[in-house]
Amino acid sequence: MATKLWKSEYHSGGSIRVTTDEKKKKVTFQVSGHDYTFDTNDSRAETKIDAFLFEVTSSYYADEIMKWVKSKIKIETPSFW
Repeated sequence: MATKLWKSEYHSGGSIRVTTDEKKKKVTFQVSGHDYTFDTNDSRAETKIDAFLFEVTSSYYADEIMKWVKSKIKIETPSFW
């Protein structure tokens, strides 16, 4: 399990806490006191996380947070076949 906190005026509520849990295959974002959890086994997880991040922060931080998440947990990729 890994956790990181990003603080910036560009985030909703001023900060985003991200927790990855490899055993449960989950990524949890805490923004403005609310938790948003995504299942990394879902083939659309990356798209859902991207869309969520672009709603709560700037594109720069969305990219930085996504890079960190991918370095900590494997996210399923869509299967087209």
